[in-house]
Amino acid sequence: MLRRGLTVSAILLVFVVCTLPFWARSCGFGVMIREGVKSQLARKRLLCETNYDALLACSRDLLKMVAEGRLKPDLYRVACDRPSPQVSQFPKLILDLAPELVHIDAQGFLTIEMRSHGMDHCGVIAYPEDFKIPYPGFEYGGQGKLIDGLWYYDNEYIYDPAYDKVIDRLIEKGRQVQGEEREK
Repeated sequence: MLRRGLTVSAILLVFVVCTLPFWARSCGFGVMIREGVKSQLARKRLLCETNYDALLACSRDLLKMVAEGRLKPDLYRVACDRPSPQVSQFPKLILDLAPELVHIDAQGFLTIEMRSHGMDHCGVIAYPEDFKIPYPGFEYGGQGKLIDGLWYYDNEYIYDPAYDKVIDRLIEKGRQVQGEEREK
């Protein structure tokens, strides 16, 4: 009787182990893991591999295009199956970042959203040099100031009280890389 129970248990164990990849894909675990990896790579690309001064300058160039009437305040899809046609006018640095969206707000600022779906949203908000506070009580967006006029935001701050330490390390690494590039 014990032998029969062990045989049935062994067969069930083999079945579960053999079908686990199928069930993981069917339940979306693979997608969740892949999207999580994409999010971490997007954060690293933005915070560690991007020159903040150059990104702010490119963002302000886009805002000037709006002021000149060459672009409209709108939500532009960038790195997706069907990018917005106006994206061809965007500076190369912004296109190389491969954000999912660029939102040019009618109030005069710009958001570059690296990740924009589900619960994972992160990116930067850029303000023009002459940005005027649109209404009393307005607060600059973002949780982390990268440089004057450029702020980082990330929804993970909501879910993890210690998340600022993770992002601060990435920002510091990015500043070190930028410092080394300036010395060259």
